[in-house]
Amino acid sequence: DIPEDVIDEARKCLVDWFGVCLAALGAPESRIMREVLEQWHSNGAAQLLGGGTAASPVAAMFNATLSHCLDFDDTHIPSVVHVSGPVWAALLATGAQRGYDERRLLRAFVTGFRWVMAVSVLLALAGAASAWALIGRAPPGVTPEVSGRRPTRAPGSSCSRPRTCACHRRACSSGP
Repeated sequence: DIPEDVIDEARKCLVDWFGVCLAALGAPESRIMREVLEQWHSNGAAQLLGGGTAASPVAAMFNATLSHCLDFDDTHIPSVVHVSGPVWAALLATGAQRGYDERRLLRAFVTGFRWVMAVSVLLALAGAASAWALIGRAPPGVTPEVSGRRPTRAPGSSCSRPRTCACHRRACSSGP
């Protein structure tokens, strides 16, 4: 089970993501993306931020793009990964279609967050120049330990993973 303080941090990540997306609705990239998506004539029930609906993959792509338009979305500094944008966009697009409740979405976000961080650390250890571009290609269950090398520990920390977000700090607090 996921501790309540971690769930609260996931809610904060959602609010941050949503605010950044709303601010980006007026950005040129948003307008261009919307025009392209309208040409696709995508049918579906997943919400497009700013209005309308589309198939889940299309809505996820549009909403994730919004979160990156202004480049104010959350960033895990050591791996230069913007976690909330793609994870929340995908979860909300598919979760709404499948009728997931709030608790299930929040748990799924924390799981997705942990997975992205684990893969990012693994790719950084492997020396990938642009680890963030490769995240979606790693198999489930990959952890930093799989590489056989461990990241450097933060001073005074028992955690061996980079720690910049409250979600990640809590997720790592019991780990080696």
